[in-house]
Amino acid sequence: MKTPPVACNAGRTSQTAVAPTAGEGATPVIARKYEYDEVGNLVSIDDQRNGITRYSYDPIRRILSAVQPNLTERFAFDPAHNLLDTTVASVGRVEGNRIRVYEDKRYDYDEHGNVVEKLIGKHTRMRFEWNAAHQMVKSIVARNSSDTAQTVLYAYDPFGRRIAKKDAFGVTRFVWDGNRLLCEQRGSHARTYVYGEDAFVPLARIDSDAAGVTAPTTEVRHLHIDHIGTPHELTNGSGHIVWSAHYKSWGNVLSIGNEQASSSLTDASRAQVSVQPLRFQGQYIDDETGWHYNRFRYYDPDVGTFISIDPIGLVGGQQLSVCSKSDLVG
Repeated sequence: MKTPPVACNAGRTSQTAVAPTAGEGATPVIARKYEYDEVGNLVSIDDQRNGITRYSYDPIRRILSAVQPNLTERFAFDPAHNLLDTTVASVGRVEGNRIRVYEDKRYDYDEHGNVVEKLIGKHTRMRFEWNAAHQMVKSIVARNSSDTAQTVLYAYDPFGRRIAKKDAFGVTRFVWDGNRLLCEQRGSHARTYVYGEDAFVPLARIDSDAAGVTAPTTEVRHLHIDHIGTPHELTNGSGHIVWSAHYKSWGNVLSIGNEQASSSLTDASRAQVSVQPLRFQGQYIDDETGWHYNRFRYYDPDVGTFISIDPIGLVGGQQLSVCSKSDLVG
């Protein structure tokens, strides 16, 4: 049973709770409480499973810090809202309103502002190719100098929606309902997503396997989101958590677990549960790059920004690649 979110007077979510069984007195397995300041900034999240996270902001409502158990994040920005490196021996650099260096990550761009190379420390090199419509069509990722690079190809429909990605092991295909991802299919496995009244808020997914051990199988699992629509837990029909994630401020995952998954799951079903690719509203993570596909472009949670310019140009604002630095936490 899911307890509906409780909204405060300003329409913001103040608390949510989920219990596996109906009835008063049932113990929640998921519970979150949200606290806001007088201007509407989210100042704390009290999560039953992950503890309390506290946030602070600058006068123009950009997040300055996020402090949670075992992790403190601090942020600084230039006048154009680009994220700056705050480490003691900072080598961060922004040129031409584009992040070039942040912590151990280095970026190179083409003349249009699309990222064509990303280096992470001395161990990872990513290269990217773009078509004339500024859609990424290929990623080449080498994790170690001695390893064979992983190449993934991406295809889009005439509306610019990504409909397939192909790697050395197969093809994942995507089906859309307008601008919402409706279904993804790879081999005999398929996931169909169910949304709420808000266009991009996921409520559930239907996992199916056309090549079940004895017959085709179908299972419904429920997604449990935070105040901005990011999935944090996945529960089965009995209300037990079969997948969970804990995040950093810009969307990178701190930890993933399926600690309450049933031991009776088949290998195929367990594989379905272990993969939950939805992130911020409307975003789908690609494991090969760590980037989030966002319908019109890709988002990099390492630096909290998009890695290509806004397809609508200056109509979307003067900053063509940066996300809002307050909306990501509420």
